Amino acid sequence: MREAIRRLGVLAAISVLIGASVQLMMPAPAAASTTSICKSQPIPAGYVVTAEGVSPSCPGNYPNTWTITLPDPNGTAMCKGVTAVPDRYVIIAEGSSAECPGNFPNTWSIRQAPTNTAISICKVSPRPEGWVITAEGTSASCPGSYPNTWTIAYPAVGATGGMTVCSVSDLRPHFVITAQGYSLSCPGNSPNTWYIQRANTSGTTVICAISPYPPQFVVVGTTNTSSCVTGSPNAKIIQRV
Repeated sequence: MREAIRRLGVLAAISVLIGASVQLMMPAPAAASTTSICKSQPIPAGYVVTAEGVSPSCPGNYPNTWTITLPDPNGTAMCKGVTAVPDRYVIIAEGSSAECPGNFPNTWSIRQAPTNTAISICKVSPRPEGWVITAEGTSASCPGSYPNTWTIAYPAVGATGGMTVCSVSDLRPHFVITAQGYSLSCPGNSPNTWYIQRANTSGTTVICAISPYPPQFVVVGTTNTSSCVTGSPNAKIIQRV
């Protein structure tokens, strides 16, 4: 009888040890992409607020919670004015939701700016670094007076390629302006467009006088060209050192 009790005790101890080892080996749960937090808590970086709610577990007056989520690259509706639009995301429309605070319209529709195609965004949207403006337009889905949209694109062009952009663009690093022009699709008086491309890494590149140039390049001369308008001489010749 004593031997049987001893064996049962040993088996019970082994069972406890096995259970403990299983718990130790189980991976920690991944962070949820959508969750609710008390409004008194800081919102994690990269998350946006999609609704407010109520919980007796949280302090403060009702509504006292936020529903937060990591935005979908293809589109998410976020409450206005609670969190900033995350990096690389743009506003493509405004809307209304009874689940968000504030007067209507009280939401932004956001999505990640693509690198392989142009996208129309509201002018109130932040523009991701490196994206350039290729046109302005009009949309009833965006706030503000018409024209109230920008078409933006990512100039991922090769050393000998280029693209025409509106001169209100922020020039992407390592790109230079090699021509000026005019387009009805861009705001402002002529010249209101730039032709931009990467500076040649071998030989020289003729750029407009208004163009910045990469720090590893130097000016080796000046000239005049029909492609550029501003300045006299209206062009610089640069070369990589």
